[in-house]
Amino acid sequence: MSSSAAAAERQLLNSDGDFDDDRHTVERGHKTESYLVAIQNNPVPSTLNPLKKEPLLERIPESPKKLPNTVGLSLDELEKYKNDPFWSRLRWFLFVLFWLLWIAMFIAAIMIVFISPSCTAKHTPTWFQTAVVYQAWVPSVQDSNDDGLGDFEGLSQRLEELRRLGISAIFPRPFLLSDELSENSVRDYVNVDSKLGTNAQADALIKLAHDKDIKVVVTVPVASTSDEHDWFIRSARASIPENANFSNFYYWKRTGMKSEFVNQYRDSNVFYWHVENNPKMPILNWRNVHVKNEMFKVFTHWIEKGIDGFYLDTIEYLARVPDGSKPDWVGVNDLLREIREHVDFVGGNDTKPVLFASLEEAREKDKKLLQTSGLDAVVNYELGPIERNGRVCKLGTMWPSAITRFSPTCSSSTR
Repeated sequence: MSSSAAAAERQLLNSDGDFDDDRHTVERGHKTESYLVAIQNNPVPSTLNPLKKEPLLERIPESPKKLPNTVGLSLDELEKYKNDPFWSRLRWFLFVLFWLLWIAMFIAAIMIVFISPSCTAKHTPTWFQTAVVYQAWVPSVQDSNDDGLGDFEGLSQRLEELRRLGISAIFPRPFLLSDELSENSVRDYVNVDSKLGTNAQADALIKLAHDKDIKVVVTVPVASTSDEHDWFIRSARASIPENANFSNFYYWKRTGMKSEFVNQYRDSNVFYWHVENNPKMPILNWRNVHVKNEMFKVFTHWIEKGIDGFYLDTIEYLARVPDGSKPDWVGVNDLLREIREHVDFVGGNDTKPVLFASLEEAREKDKKLLQTSGLDAVVNYELGPIERNGRVCKLGTMWPSAITRFSPTCSSSTR
């Protein structure tokens, strides 16, 4: 800005507010038109006196800072409690109490760890729960002596092939000496069927199977024998002194009448109980202590021979109602528990023999009861009759239409 223009502005600002065009004409100098117009038309009122020493704007005094809200006592207030005997003792008491409680909780935690029962060990399945069992009908496996029947020697020759297929247990049937290879009507509990081989060949089969890490399971009809069994023959002649201990090996009645469970012994007036509709299979009397002991000897004999498990046949005849027509399931379960205890005692924990059975006509509640009797498994064969021209499907039909609905009708179909 030029000196003349500055002088003109000072003159304008120091005026007393009265101004006319001549006195307040401002030298243009280098000012723009808009600036000169603004100065000439808007004189500064004298009341403002902007060039005096006082500032144009009043300084606003600063408000005092607010102190933050405090909690508890100040240092000065706490100082008087620092050395006070009461508060000093209280602090020490609380300090010691804290550590005593902490130590007590630590000791309690250790005691809980050692006193509380340990976690349940991970269940390790027994051999039969994971086994692949090959049920071999021995007469049809392999004939080693060209007599027209398969035998134990022929089965032994096939063990390596079975092992390669992943078989971990074999179930040779029949095994014990019986009537016409029937298994149930056993003639001798400690000898194998002579049509299938000798005891030595059976022993060799068991040993060879074990060498190949294959278990062996056999059938033992626990409640019935053949009427040709030595026990039955001697029991029928119990009047002879040397047969006296066999008098109650079976169920005998002096009076009665024939039925599907009772038959007359030859031409005498004496009757005996037998398997339903099969007079050639008399029922053992497990209530007789001699019968029980003899059967326990049978299990001991075969466990010592190396047998790993038993299929208990005819268990429903272990105990019967008074007329012999139905099973006494409570009595059956009690006897099965005794068998379980005996085979576990003989076999030991390392080679615990497996016990299993099957029940075709038992009710579901009876099967559930058997789960507490010591059996390891109850095999379900009830769907076996569902086949072409079987007892369930009618003649000329093929497959059941709705097995899930337990329908006895069948409908023709092709695969």
